[in-house]
Amino acid sequence: MKISLKDALSSAGLLHAEVLVGKEKLNSIFIESVTTIEVTDHLIGNWVKENQLCITTMYAIREDLQQQINLARILKEKKCAALVICHVGIWIEHLDKSFISFC
Repeated sequence: MKISLKDALSSAGLLHAEVLVGKEKLNSIFIESVTTIEVTDHLIGNWVKENQLCITTMYAIREDLQQQINLARILKEKKCAALVICHVGIWIEHLDKSFISFC
């Protein structure tokens, strides 16, 4: 079963999510599965799937901008549907502008 990213964002768990990148594509991106990511080593690409919604706090890489960008690069290469970063301001202080620009 597929669900559009727009529909997913209107569900209870993501209702208050802020979309930082790709707002114009919300109706054309479809999610086929969901996973959580907290281990972000170089092997992450082996288990990320195409059209997967990835949810993370980025806690393990909260202070390493290059690893954050590398995670985004891998997710783009694997054609994941979207990346949801939870608890910004709690576990990760903020999202760097260069990370957002890369995404």
